[in-house]
Amino acid sequence: MAVFACPKCGESYNATPPDSDHKKSTKYPDRETIPTSIECKMCGNLNTVYWKSIQ
Repeated sequence: MAVFACPKCGESYNATPPDSDHKKSTKYPDRETIPTSIECKMCGNLNTVYWKSIQ
C-alpha cells in the first residue's frame, strides 16, 4: 500500500498495487503499467495511479 495526495484538494488517500508483480507506482502511463483509479473522499476527484512491474 502507498499513500498519495489528491492533486485537487491535497487530501491523502491509500492505493494498493493490483498484484504482487506491479508494486512500483508512477505518475505517467506506458504500455507496461496497470492503472488504478481512486475517488477522493473529500472532493470527489478521480485520481489515477499507474503501477509498474518490479521485474
